[in-house]
Amino acid sequence: MNHQTRVYNDVFELLPSEENPTPMVRINKMSPSPEFPLFAKLEWYNPFGSVKDRAAWQMLRELEEKGEVGNGRGLVEPTSGNTGISLAAMARARGYHLRAVVPNKVPLEKKVLLKIAGADLEVVNDALCPAPGLGDGSINLAKSHAKAQAKKYAMPNQYENEQNVQAHVRTTGPEIWRQTEGKITHLFVSLGTCGTVSGTSRFLKGKNPNVKVVAVQPTEGHDVPGLRNVSQLGVSKLFDSSLVDDI
Repeated sequence: MNHQTRVYNDVFELLPSEENPTPMVRINKMSPSPEFPLFAKLEWYNPFGSVKDRAAWQMLRELEEKGEVGNGRGLVEPTSGNTGISLAAMARARGYHLRAVVPNKVPLEKKVLLKIAGADLEVVNDALCPAPGLGDGSINLAKSHAKAQAKKYAMPNQYENEQNVQAHVRTTGPEIWRQTEGKITHLFVSLGTCGTVSGTSRFLKGKNPNVKVVAVQPTEGHDVPGLRNVSQLGVSKLFDSSLVDDI
């Protein structure tokens, strides 16, 4: 692995870290004031195309370390797209299979990408983003598969897995702190599973409690896979309101 020459032995060496961060680019036209430099962190530079690579790798590595995958045992996970794509591609590269339980309202292109990444799709009648409390919804169905076929499936469970948060404590937060030379004053981040906002905020506020974290939510009735407004956060156990200053 050589970040200077950009030569790597496998795709996992491309995953971001303090030494190999995803880029930050200054936004000049949309900034409300020249005195307020605004930067975007380009998470599509992750090897499988989204910020979800971070959590997927952290969760998968934990399962590997515990010996809960391999020898015929793969993964099952409810997903509206990006986490499933990351998990499917990583699992396939490591020699595992992924059964992705997907809401029927997820756009066709996401379903195609999941298949290309190597996932077996089970499409169910569910909200655009997997919702809690539905007996036949994607989250409960995935849990049922993991319980009934425990020798065949392990479930990372991005909505409850603390490793989703730790991925951003260990990578996203330190990257931003280093890239801004510790000068960051505000962080704006969207809500989904809430691993990104909770983990990044936890790290940055640990460095400087005065950093303001603003969560960005879509309007109710939105059609953006993976994003949630506060009324939909019951699905995730990872949201920590003490780490968010404003929504």
